[in-house]
Amino acid sequence: MPSRLGIHTAARRVALAVLGVISCCWLSLYLDSVHQRRRAERLIAELKSFPFSTAGFLEVRGLANNYGGTTGQHFPLFPLQPPGLPMTDSQGQVQMPLSPTGLNCTPQDCTFEIWIRPHPSGVSLSYRAAVLLLSSLAYSGVRPWVVYARFEIKNGRLAESRTSVVQVRRARIGAYEGVFPLDYEVKSRPLSPYDAGSGYGVGVPHVTGWPTDILSVRVAQTANAPIRRAFDIDIRCFTAVWRSCRGFGELAPSAWADLQARVDTQMKDKPAR
Repeated sequence: MPSRLGIHTAARRVALAVLGVISCCWLSLYLDSVHQRRRAERLIAELKSFPFSTAGFLEVRGLANNYGGTTGQHFPLFPLQPPGLPMTDSQGQVQMPLSPTGLNCTPQDCTFEIWIRPHPSGVSLSYRAAVLLLSSLAYSGVRPWVVYARFEIKNGRLAESRTSVVQVRRARIGAYEGVFPLDYEVKSRPLSPYDAGSGYGVGVPHVTGWPTDILSVRVAQTANAPIRRAFDIDIRCFTAVWRSCRGFGELAPSAWADLQARVDTQMKDKPAR
């Protein structure tokens, strides 16, 4: 019979082997998260100088091509597998694949989507399994995150865009404490007669369902729009090992400062009782 010392030695070896496998998996996930974060930072840098006011099909397709974007008509957070981007054939004609809805994507009417995220965040799962995976990763120190951009082409011009920067983290909102998204989004659209001032606004929309901490910026597609301010985004906290992003003051400092200034002004203008 094996001795007690031999059994303890074997158990230690098994434990060390399991610990080694877990450590290697964790390191692989972390390095992938850092790599994808750097890709996302390049996209954000391009969006700061992207010509939202004049962009058309070619400009949006070029941006999507640079970051592995796709055509699609679906809405986030957990995507289906969309088809490929439009391609040019040997005669120089643009060939458009079908979108998931079966509608043709043409230079006059098309939607492009860009997803950048660590690999586990892109796995297609049921709702319960996805929440369990995101929660487990958030507690492990390799927190899930995604940078998503959607561009809608209408009549050959950029009609609307949405960029979301999201980290799933453990925090507290009111009486709720647990894992939920920190979501900063920038929406652009042409300036309408109903827009006040420069067509730039910062707000906190009300969201029902899963608790979400969200800050939203709306910016008009004009030549003098504060695009760089809207895309003043720092996602280095996405890969901070020992902590999650502290909040919008760290993730989107300019937009957060604008919101605080608006709140302060409203408080000053509020008549005393």
